[in-house]
Amino acid sequence: MKKMKKVAALVLGCIMMASLSACGGTESKDGASDSDAKDSKTETSAGGNVELTMASGATTEHILSKFGQALADAINEKTGGTVTVKYYPGDTLAEAGQRLEMNMNGDLDIDIQALSVYDSYNPQQGIMSAFFMFESWEHYRAVTESDTYTKIIEGLEGATGLTDLGDVYYAKRNFLSKTPIQSLSDMENMKFRTPNEEMPIAFIKALGAAPTPMSGNEVYTSLQNGTITATENGAEQIVNSAFYEVADNMTMTAHQYQTMHIMLSQTAKDKLSEEQLKAVQEAVNETVAEYDPLCQEQEATQEEFLRENIHVYDIDLTEFYDAAEKTYDDFDDVWGDGTWEKFKELAK
Repeated sequence: MKKMKKVAALVLGCIMMASLSACGGTESKDGASDSDAKDSKTETSAGGNVELTMASGATTEHILSKFGQALADAINEKTGGTVTVKYYPGDTLAEAGQRLEMNMNGDLDIDIQALSVYDSYNPQQGIMSAFFMFESWEHYRAVTESDTYTKIIEGLEGATGLTDLGDVYYAKRNFLSKTPIQSLSDMENMKFRTPNEEMPIAFIKALGAAPTPMSGNEVYTSLQNGTITATENGAEQIVNSAFYEVADNMTMTAHQYQTMHIMLSQTAKDKLSEEQLKAVQEAVNETVAEYDPLCQEQEATQEEFLRENIHVYDIDLTEFYDAAEKTYDDFDDVWGDGTWEKFKELAK
């Protein structure tokens, strides 16, 4: 009888062990069960048909709006139609700051945005907005192809969780004023509008003017009523916003070269297979290569219009470069010691 009870207990124990094994799954060498591995595989799978949203602040008339639609079309073509992009230009989806948050949260898949919008997340990249850092567009592009710049962008990606797919030409910025600026002394105490960003404020001050931060939609009226006497913008914005009607002097300073960056959210990236992501990157590269010169051609047309309608000054900028460079060392702790010198070397 005792023997029978022992056998029954042994059988019951085996049944319980089998039941536990069936519930928990077998455990792999790294401690994960088969069922855990299946769940993990399901969560990380990507590919198939994917629909993405993309937005920008460019108005529908702006050539960068055409770039956005061209990029959406290129992504569709490169992925064989498996990735479609719905494009929202002109801040129709949200304004710049809101789009940044949406992009980081995964509520917006791709945003076409100015690099300076992300400066607070990655202060080192502020060097790209420093006045008179770049001597030409070719110099700017040489910098963006350097290892130093790549590391800076890696810092941005690490801080935001976004992937920077590339950047496209937006504008070279020039001074527009109610009175002529033909020398550095002309800027003394001039009430100069800037965006509310560290680099423009610091460098307008370094050039001897009085920085006056305000939003872009206040500029026309402020120039008109004398709240400010100067601003700095690209030719396209000066024409499209009609700033030249209330300030008829433009000095060709090209003190900044500005691009718009194509930022991919981590949520969107997780939806794409490796092949799709590669195709999206190829679409960006090819569309940027096409539109970099087209954007500059459009800008040249606007500059010609301004030359025909207001006073435009082409001057020796040596003293402007010198005044700006005296400020660069103040940012070594932010940009990294020796970074601006490396960038300057690439102009040669």
